[in-house]
Amino acid sequence: MTITDFLANPNEGLSEFISIDSMKQAIEESSWNFHRSVFDHTMKVFGAVDKVISLQVPYLELLKPIKQDIAVYVDTTLGTHSRRVLLKAAVLLHDLGKVSLMCTGEREGTGCPGHAEESRRMFELKSSNILPLPMREHNYVSEIIGKHHDADRFICCQGEEQCAFELQKYRDENESMLIDLLLFYLCDFEGSKINFMVERQKPLIWKKISGLIFDAFKERRSYSAV
Repeated sequence: MTITDFLANPNEGLSEFISIDSMKQAIEESSWNFHRSVFDHTMKVFGAVDKVISLQVPYLELLKPIKQDIAVYVDTTLGTHSRRVLLKAAVLLHDLGKVSLMCTGEREGTGCPGHAEESRRMFELKSSNILPLPMREHNYVSEIIGKHHDADRFICCQGEEQCAFELQKYRDENESMLIDLLLFYLCDFEGSKINFMVERQKPLIWKKISGLIFDAFKERRSYSAV
């Protein structure tokens, strides 16, 4: 299956990796996805990609001065396909692992610890036969899937000093893909059915992520000017 076919027929493409019914029956009850199935969440995030990239959602005012930079960046190819196309493929595959790992937590109801790595494992296991990609593009999709929750470390931490430490660690570990992972995080957030407590924090979280993206583009401009 080509990636073009995969994105044009997401139900058919996903069904090669996992049962669609199992995704629909896996209902999450957490502060980040309140009473929504894994399938519905995946489709909401899929529909959010172009909206986030074009800044057609609230709380992204900080990014308006670099709107064109973002568009150029995501539409640059990594070989055969653009980042935008590969991000969309990663979106469809990013929560495969939730279905098998869904469990009940003490505080937030249903949760899926470790699902990002499990989703990456499922992609790696089947992708060569279902969705063959050039190695660089394959690795890109795999990294997005496996690390799509890493930003939680500095978003959901406690204490200013700890948050600053986690943020620097995140930036150091993901320097080459920082912009891509942060854009994905915004798409994932936009496609989530969050509860009222997270909703109250959304403007601050989006401002924090937007600021990091803005700074990353500023650094890219500085390097290109040298």
